[in-house]
Amino acid sequence: MTERLATRARRAGVERFTARMLIADHAGRRLLEWVVDDTTEHVGAGTVDLSGRLSDMRGAAPL
Repeated sequence: MTERLATRARRAGVERFTARMLIADHAGRRLLEWVVDDTTEHVGAGTVDLSGRLSDMRGAAPL
């Protein structure tokens, strides 16, 4: 499902994804890092903002 959403986003012209999540949300972090390249992060009070360029995901293994 994640790959399909990323494909639709890419086709719609989306180039970057950004997400704010709890620092302890390791599954959310892995999910975002799976669909973006060059992840950057900014840590706040109990949260982290992650962003990166949408990857092409060709040959990516499913979660």
